Parts: sequence; C-alpha cells; structure tokens
Amino acid sequence: MTPATLKEPILFSDFDAPGVETMAGFRAIGGYETIPATLGKVAPGEIIEMVKASGLRGRGGAGFPTGMKWGFVPKDSPKPKYLVVNADESEPGTYKDRELMTRSPHRLLEGILLASYAIGAHLAFIYLRGEFLFLAPILEGAIEEARAAGFLGKDIRGSGFDLDVVVHVGAGAYICGEETALFNSIEGLRGEPRNQFTGPRLLLEALRGAQQLAQRVHAGGVGRIGRVRIRAWKRLRQQDPRAAHTTSEPSVVFVVRGGVDVHHIPRDWPVGSRRPGP
Repeated sequence: MTPATLKEPILFSDFDAPGVETMAGFRAIGGYETIPATLGKVAPGEIIEMVKASGLRGRGGAGFPTGMKWGFVPKDSPKPKYLVVNADESEPGTYKDRELMTRSPHRLLEGILLASYAIGAHLAFIYLRGEFLFLAPILEGAIEEARAAGFLGKDIRGSGFDLDVVVHVGAGAYICGEETALFNSIEGLRGEPRNQFTGPRLLLEALRGAQQLAQRVHAGGVGRIGRVRIRAWKRLRQQDPRAAHTTSEPSVVFVVRGGVDVHHIPRDWPVGSRRPGP
C-alpha cells in the first residue's frame, strides 16, 4: 500500500505495470534505459557522487549513506571486487524484499548492474534465505532474460564492462542476515559471524579475501540512477519538511502482519492514521 500523499513511490512505482516482472514489461516502462547511456560513458566515480548527492541511505539498521559506502571500495586494488545483495530477510514476519524481488526482479538487476559498474565489480551475488527458495527460479529467469538481452555477460551493450550475477540460496539460518555470517555461507563455511572487524573496514577484505560491497535489496534496487531514480529521491528529501535538519529518508517500507500487507509510506506518517484510498 502506498498513500496518495507519497507523490513518487520510488520503490513500488512499477508494481501495477503490466508484465513488469518480465524483460519486455520492465523495458516498456523505461527499465534498463540508463545502461547504454551510462556504462562506458559516465565515469564510475561520477555515479558514486550522484548517489552521494541524492541522500540515498541503506535501509538496514544503521541507515549508512549508500554513496559513501560505495566510495569506500578501493579503486586501485588488484584484488577482485564483488557485490553481494543481502536478500536473507530473516527477521520473523518480514517480507518487503520478497515483494520487490517477486514483483520487479529486473529493477533489482538494474540496480546491481549500476552498482557493480560504479565499484568495479564483475561478479555479483544475490543471497536468498532458505525459506525463499521459490524466489530462485524467478531471479534466475530474470538473469537469463537480462543476459539474452545483452544486459549481463561479456561486453555489456558494447561498453567493455562484464558482469555476471549468481543466486545463492542459504540453508535458512537466521544469523546469515549478518553480513560476515552471510560471507561464510557463500564460501561454503558454517554460517556464523566472524570474530573480526566490521563496518567500512570490512570492505577491504571480506569475501574470499577480496573486496566486497554488501547492499540490501531495497537500497540496491533503486536503479535508474542516470535518469529518474536518484533525482526523484533527492527531490523527495527536499520536499520533506525536516530535510534541512535531518538525513532521514523521506519514506519507509515496512510490513504489518495479520493480512495488512507491505506498506510504503512517508516517514512522518502518523501510526494512528486511517489507511488512505480504497
């Protein structure tokens, strides 16, 4: 549910578009348009600066600035870089990421592609919790569609940039929502947190001794950086009455159990408000 007062529901904006879960449906509403205009034509550092300027923040507990996080990945290191999408979503009763991946998987792939290009990663992982096994064929089908259309694989759209995406399904361990436990799981080890540094330093050497960037679905899925998404996000922050003195997001996605569903609402929406619309 998205109230009418949220003028630009970025995360849920395409849910009602016919066939948006398919390549044809997603491209019909402008999906992947920024890829040929960005890859090989816009410097990766410029994309990072655009994300910083947008005010986009992670949707995990820390709310860490997304552009700053991307900027921490060293540019001149000889080590390979990986993008890891944390789709574990193992908190009881939560399924907002599930909705995004089920209803608009190509939006996630578009965001993965742009984020990978920005940090110089050529392999990305989508880590699914074991209970979301049914999502694997949905995401893998979208990946195959993207590869067939030239948006994944070698020399994407003649840009010289290569990227592959792998779906990794965990065994259903709650702790694998913590990113070092998630990395262990991807490596085939016991899914338990590592007794070592975390935070920005973790980017320097985490997955298979290489550099990685871990991003959650509902932050990494905001894809159309060069055309709509980031400018719209910045505009929403400017419209927020608290924008002058806070770095809070203008909207939030959350789940209410008991048949109420997933909601995307302004952050200052009163808890006691009646549900708008029909």
